[in-house]
Amino acid sequence: AIGTQGHFERFCGFLGLGQLLKDERYADNQNRVVNRIGLHKLLQSKVSLLDSEEFEKACDSLKIPVGRIKNLDEVLTSAVAEGMILEEKIENIPTKRLKTVAFHMHR
Repeated sequence: AIGTQGHFERFCGFLGLGQLLKDERYADNQNRVVNRIGLHKLLQSKVSLLDSEEFEKACDSLKIPVGRIKNLDEVLTSAVAEGMILEEKIENIPTKRLKTVAFHMHR
């Protein structure tokens, strides 16, 4: 998530799009919002060439907030989710469902 001017500058540098920093259409957040369709196309043309793990690591190292969007299978097979899957028999039928509370309450 590009939340600051610094994030945008580091992100453009990482993608090799430093020229965008001199373009009035993208000079500040207000202009980037107005021109977001064009900006999205420019950024996507570079980001789409990257492996998601490589992209995440680069953003983390540049202190740019990032989070990977996972598909349902990736979510449900993660170590965190495995602890949230409840298995029980209801009327002799094996069932699986997710806990609805994802965190533990401590007093």
